[in-house]
Amino acid sequence: MEASLRALVVDDSEFSRVLVRRCLEGLGIEVVVAENGMKGIEVASVSTFHVILADVNMPFVDGIEMLKTMRSLPGYESVPFVVITAETSSEAVAGANELGIKAWMAKPIQPRMLAKAVERLLAERLLD
Repeated sequence: MEASLRALVVDDSEFSRVLVRRCLEGLGIEVVVAENGMKGIEVASVSTFHVILADVNMPFVDGIEMLKTMRSLPGYESVPFVVITAETSSEAVAGANELGIKAWMAKPIQPRMLAKAVERLLAERLLD
């Protein structure tokens, strides 16, 4: 992966943020973290990211509301969004797909699966 690729990781679990960060840094991706959806929106509004990974259930602003808000920010209309969550109900997955979420990863996080999904999404984005 290119060294200039950047990812935003948003999760209220410090353990998850560290695990995802290590996985992505192992791919050569620069990683910025935020501990909730509100902070994720703040960071995205002043920075550019090539992929966003977030939990669904977070305090203040959940991952789905965060995505809806981010989609209205300039440059974020088509940024790949990966949900990493313990939420696996069919209703939640269906609602997420309507928002253009590109991958749904169940917790506990499997680093190899996560790495493959992110590599695939970034390769698709670079080809667009």
